[in-house]
Amino acid sequence: MKLFLLTFAGGNSPALVAYAFGKFVAIKILHSNINPLWGTDRYSSGHWMRGEYSRIVDGAETQAAIEERFTIAGYEIYSFKELTPEQYAWTASPHGLALRIPLLEAFAYDLHGNKRYRLHSLINRMEARRALDNSRYAWHKDWRYGVSQWHSLMRVRKNLAAEIKHGIVTKSARGFCDLFMDLYSTTGFLTNVMGCIASRARARFDELDVPDFIIEPTDCGHWEWEGDGYEVITSNYRHTTETYCHECAEDSDIVVIADDTGNHILRDEAYWCEYNERYVEFEDNVEDRYSDDDDSDSDNSFEDRPRSLMNYSFDVLQIVSRDTSFESTSFGDFHMGVELELVTPESRHDAVEDLRSQLGMDYCVCKEDGSLPDGGIEVVTAPRKLTEHIDRFSKWQVKSIYRAWNTNRCGMHVHVDSRAFTRLVLGKFIMFINASENTTFIRQLAGRHPSVDSQAQSYCAAEGQLELANPSKALKGKSTSRYFMVNTTCLTRDEANRLGVSYVGERNFNTIELRIFRASLKKARLLAQIEFTHAIIMFCRIASYRDLNGDSFVKWLGTTDNRYPHLSDWYGIRRRVSANNTAPAPVSVPVTDDTPNE
Repeated sequence: MKLFLLTFAGGNSPALVAYAFGKFVAIKILHSNINPLWGTDRYSSGHWMRGEYSRIVDGAETQAAIEERFTIAGYEIYSFKELTPEQYAWTASPHGLALRIPLLEAFAYDLHGNKRYRLHSLINRMEARRALDNSRYAWHKDWRYGVSQWHSLMRVRKNLAAEIKHGIVTKSARGFCDLFMDLYSTTGFLTNVMGCIASRARARFDELDVPDFIIEPTDCGHWEWEGDGYEVITSNYRHTTETYCHECAEDSDIVVIADDTGNHILRDEAYWCEYNERYVEFEDNVEDRYSDDDDSDSDNSFEDRPRSLMNYSFDVLQIVSRDTSFESTSFGDFHMGVELELVTPESRHDAVEDLRSQLGMDYCVCKEDGSLPDGGIEVVTAPRKLTEHIDRFSKWQVKSIYRAWNTNRCGMHVHVDSRAFTRLVLGKFIMFINASENTTFIRQLAGRHPSVDSQAQSYCAAEGQLELANPSKALKGKSTSRYFMVNTTCLTRDEANRLGVSYVGERNFNTIELRIFRASLKKARLLAQIEFTHAIIMFCRIASYRDLNGDSFVKWLGTTDNRYPHLSDWYGIRRRVSANNTAPAPVSVPVTDDTPNE
């Protein structure tokens, strides 16, 4: 591969250009940020342009070819030269590798067989070398910033500090508020830091009786002009409302407008009416909610109505109860709750009756979920022991009409009582689940992985690999979005502080949710997935950092005296003769299995 430096007149940022396999690929050099400029036909949208050559040419001919083939947003090309030895050496540094790696990845996309394998091996070695150096990053208030982000942060702090001083002198905070809101809309990555600055500024202005502080924090965690936020219903059951900023209130993935009342309501709190495809605030306005033969149940409580399909936000503990025979601890057993999504082509209410009758009226409820396709149902269990979950699902006679695996939208999530974790164990748990070297191992059982499967990227994204150097960094860098492989957004403030993760306040269940599994109705996989959740926590309690990998886990699993029979069968571990489970070991079963009702 040959590397060239493409520069433009007028002081525009240069580009690093690579030539290999008969193609040119380039990316823009902007401090530590990497913005695509052009590439192969893989990148065919926007201002990316295709450039392919059968041979490399030198000197004036190369310059002319570049000028002829690439028109880049009107930039005037100044020079196109192969890198000097010093520049080549720089591309081998952590800074340079941040540019070389995406160039190689662009080439790898179009390669096949041994060439692609060898190129990926090279990329992996470069990634490992780059991960050893964190000098490109700076930490401020527990947040990590790249070089350009750090300079932006310092510039924003300086400008806002000047406005604070000016406001104190002029006895008016309006100038600060105007500048803050202008910057707030254009520096998204600084939202948290700017929120802290605004809070301190408000306290200072209040202390000095400076008027005109006309911005305020919203309950969604952002800032908005005073009195300009939206009132959003955040709990239909408890009839509570909160103030949301414009951006959050207008995001249909977060907030919807109820068709029956016109009120803004969290999407997860609204009822979805399939009859005319609308969200409503009140359940009474959901047409065709129950079939005609449900009339006899109309005056009874939910416990006596097995066909009832609850809304997404319904608290299952109103109907079913946790196992009170023990308490979850970080050294013993712990409660787990299973959420299994599936689809039925027939009446959902008939399906609910079947599911609850078989699994147990005292064990589970069935909910709606807006993320599921038509006919979608989410089975949500009570917090119980692992052994009870295995017993209930083992006896379940799955109807052949039910689907889960091939819907591409159904998952299986497991909530674990947060008391099962210490900071160290949770940090190691996050490291194990998210480590890139465990991708194949996890995908084999989970059936999906965000680095491979598009289905997983929206619902269970992976954490950044640089944050996984040790348990402490894994906790500090943990995403505050619930749509990650490990979800920590359901903790109270006290529990979040105890475990060393950010408090989100989305739901206060005090659970850690594992979201990696693609839903399967095949018992061998489903039961193994449930056992895996329990087993991996127990493993993380005793495993060292270097043992957080699939091989070490399987080796440990063989020492557990048949505690996880279905998981052992899955990995082909020889178990005791007296073991009851005799399911075949499906290690070789591909994750793309298209069995109709899996």
